[in-house]
Amino acid sequence: MRHPKIILMVGVVFAASACSTESMKMTTFETLQNIGEIQCQKDLSADCSNRESYEGYKRKMEQLEEDE
Repeated sequence: MRHPKIILMVGVVFAASACSTESMKMTTFETLQNIGEIQCQKDLSADCSNRESYEGYKRKMEQLEEDE
């Protein structure tokens, strides 16, 4: 699958039509995760299964903001 630009464009369309900022952030995150997964599979990397959830990412970002 060599269509990361199409996937990114679909993500942008969904993000633009999102009802809230949080939905837009989550859609963007998931789109980037999907692109990364496709690229990883294309490269035949053994580390493809370490996909982070949006909730885990959000917790890490909130923790970083608190630490600053």
